[in-house]
Amino acid sequence: MLKKKDFEAPWIGIEMIDSIPVFYNRRGDYSVCIRCENPIMQFAANTDAFYDFHNLFSNIIKTLGAGYIIQKQDIFCKEAFHSNNLNATDYLSKRYFEHFENRIFTSISTYITITRQLQRSKFFAWDSKEFSTFLRNITKVLSLLNSKDMGAKLLQPKELEEYMIRVISCNFNSQKLSLKNIKTTSEYINIGEKKLQSISLVDIDEVNLPTIIKPYKEINVGVKLPVDLLSFIYDSPEIETIIYNQIIEIPDQRNESNKLEAKKRRHKSMPDPANDLCVEDIDKVQSDIAREGKILVYAHYNIMLANQQDITKASNYIESSLFDCGIIPNKQCYNQFELFKCALPGCATELKSYDKFLTTSDAAICFFFKERLALTEKSPFLTYYTDRQGIPIGIDFSGKEGDIKYTNNSNVFVLGPSGSGKSFFVNDTIRQWVNQDTDIVMVDTGHSYSGLCQYFNGKYITYSAEKPISMNPFDITEKEYNVEKKNFLKSLIFLLFKGSSGKILKEEEEILDIVIDKYYSFYFNPFSGYSKEEKESIKETLLLEYQINHNELETLREKEKRELLEIKLKKLEMLVERGEGGEVDNAKRAIQNILIENGFTLAEMNNPNERLLSIIERRIMEKEAALKDIKVDNLSFNSFYEFSLRMIPIICNENKIQFDLSGYKFLLKKFYKGGQLERTLNEKFDTSLFDEKFVVFEIDAIKDDPQLFPIVTLIIMDLFIQKMRLKKNRKALIIEEAWKAIASEMMAGYIQYLYKTVRKFWGIAMVVTQELDDIISNPIVKKSIINNSDILCLLDQKKFKDKYEEIANLLTLSEVDQKQIFTINQLNNKENRNRFNEVFIKRGSYGNVFGVEVSLYEYFTFTTERIEKDAVGYYIELYGDYHKGLDNFINDMKKSNLKTGDWVRHVASVLGKINAEQNLTDIFYNNLANEETLYKFILTQYHESA
Repeated sequence: MLKKKDFEAPWIGIEMIDSIPVFYNRRGDYSVCIRCENPIMQFAANTDAFYDFHNLFSNIIKTLGAGYIIQKQDIFCKEAFHSNNLNATDYLSKRYFEHFENRIFTSISTYITITRQLQRSKFFAWDSKEFSTFLRNITKVLSLLNSKDMGAKLLQPKELEEYMIRVISCNFNSQKLSLKNIKTTSEYINIGEKKLQSISLVDIDEVNLPTIIKPYKEINVGVKLPVDLLSFIYDSPEIETIIYNQIIEIPDQRNESNKLEAKKRRHKSMPDPANDLCVEDIDKVQSDIAREGKILVYAHYNIMLANQQDITKASNYIESSLFDCGIIPNKQCYNQFELFKCALPGCATELKSYDKFLTTSDAAICFFFKERLALTEKSPFLTYYTDRQGIPIGIDFSGKEGDIKYTNNSNVFVLGPSGSGKSFFVNDTIRQWVNQDTDIVMVDTGHSYSGLCQYFNGKYITYSAEKPISMNPFDITEKEYNVEKKNFLKSLIFLLFKGSSGKILKEEEEILDIVIDKYYSFYFNPFSGYSKEEKESIKETLLLEYQINHNELETLREKEKRELLEIKLKKLEMLVERGEGGEVDNAKRAIQNILIENGFTLAEMNNPNERLLSIIERRIMEKEAALKDIKVDNLSFNSFYEFSLRMIPIICNENKIQFDLSGYKFLLKKFYKGGQLERTLNEKFDTSLFDEKFVVFEIDAIKDDPQLFPIVTLIIMDLFIQKMRLKKNRKALIIEEAWKAIASEMMAGYIQYLYKTVRKFWGIAMVVTQELDDIISNPIVKKSIINNSDILCLLDQKKFKDKYEEIANLLTLSEVDQKQIFTINQLNNKENRNRFNEVFIKRGSYGNVFGVEVSLYEYFTFTTERIEKDAVGYYIELYGDYHKGLDNFINDMKKSNLKTGDWVRHVASVLGKINAEQNLTDIFYNNLANEETLYKFILTQYHESA
């Protein structure tokens, strides 16, 4: 019978020194343990990040120096996903998290233990100076780790005790901790009911490692993707826990160099091909040490597998995966208990010489595990997608409301070809935004959001000739009139006048600026005449213009009339001079009458300056009379149209400039009273929409109308801007393919204004498109939309792969971004998951790929398939409630044992036929009051009709 022996814990105590928890092993070596996160996100595709990690640990090794041991442990644990959101009040949110409940995933925990070895001698001598240096070095290491955002924190005494117990019991996925009996064999260790096997990566008798090693390897997933050397550990089958134990011991460099030199001489003294190779290798190492300052270290790596069941499958998988990397693991790991004990925190000093090998620090660090998994971010505004293994994680979509600021604005540009899951992504995203007090205004051209709008009891507005989308953008208060509103109205008028692609002349823009200003001035402060000061100012301006430009203030007709009068007056004046008696009196009276009739004085006729002043006075009076005659009784397009037709000629005459008034009058007439589109810009808008949380404008009916399409889109954008200013909560404007209607040079200024303004009012502007050519060929997209969107969302791009250089330049995508993008939907991560699509989301300079996976309940809410919409709609109509209808639809589908597509066809066929012939609700309550029989009724009716 085997002799039983009590397992002695290898630690003798923990103490706090200068706020640093230090623990001691039985040999007297002292250590600290740091919990952190590896710096490289899984599938981040950034080779530079791997070299940064390498440089970081090179610096740590140099900082610590001889006599230290770095023990890094990455613990991979299979866990069941549990959400804190199962009690969510929102129906679909609750269904979303229920969908993932108990899904198995792999978590990673990372710990770094730094141990200072005591100098071994016959007599122990405490060195307080050396201990103080240790504490300073720990502070430096923490600073270095956190400089790479690794979240490094020292484990406190209670945390240390828990960590020690978890490692001894190999229990990292249970809250309940207890120590179990340990039984060792030559192949594995039994810890209670668990089996634990250590696989040492290196057999020092025959080191089988690649000749050249890098901090990463590349896998082919449609693109060469850099991943960690041991990334295969994530996918280890049928295993609960894996501890990857990595140890680097830093020896005295002079002693090791002397040993190397002695070993080289020994090999050199016995000429032999094998010895010659050894001498050559040692020469290379010595050369690197001398030239590049490389450090010699002792390294040890072992992978510990722990499982309740058999570990053979996982062990075989690990060994074959190591072989694929060019690593042949040690086949003689008979010292399982020694390997296990050396893996305990702070116990690496007990590692035997036959379990570690000498190498340079550069090579040793390459075997460190460097990756972490994506985790939920800290933010009050979380949008949930899945990570690459199918587990929900929340991200701060805005990029600026969380603890880490990624963006300056929250505007979004979405690109995804048809069939890439674009509408599902947007549906899933805005569903979560609405639940976080975000008002949504959508412009859609394909009925992609009708289901979600119905779910939220939102307002779904469809454009039709009988009921057009209309508003009166001119009807504002005096306080609301500002530069922004004027620019919007100017954009709208030019859109009517020139079309979305028309060219605007500078003078035309100036004229409309004046007309709009005057329009509101005449309404809010009706014109009653010029003040004395205004008259003087006008007079001075006209005089100045005459003096500078020598403009002729008289019209040709006035000049001719004046010249005729001068001839007449000269003749009469001659008669006065030469006449006699009554002739003189008659001539004087005739002169006086002529002057009075024509509004002149004799001085004005004889003196050009006097005449000039008189003409100016008349011009002012004529203009004043004309302006007094113009009235604005109400604010609407009708009154603006009338006002502009009278004001534009006045401005043009005054400034001697041209304006195509006939074209203007003709093209805008259809929006004026009696015109075909009179209602579009004259009817008051439904102000209740300002209070709606979810509004969808479906304008598919006019998407091919080159004039109406951009006008209606612009109207909706103005509605959003008004809502944005009025409401204090978060607002989002989502424009699907309708963005094309306004992406013109003429509208560029307005779009830029919109994008820049939303940031100030807690808003988000999102543009969604599917055509690559649309964005490449349109400079306005880059100038006005992309340049003002700090968030990019790209769905499956492989359709564009052959010509992606253009789009990469346009969207400012780095090589790392492109590698990530081309991993979308390419990984082997589909098992035990609903159908899903992936999306690359880049916030500022930070990008990552996420999964858009939803529950069946969300799928049938978001679906754009007509037959699926109809089938669900019949159930909702039958049960009179969206939630009940959807619940029963899916429950009946499960009871029917039919596939999703078959069930949908059954429901659409049977209930669709009944609905066409009779009242669906009456049939239900009269004949199918028992809910249990509805699915049977559908199945029976379908087969009978077939």
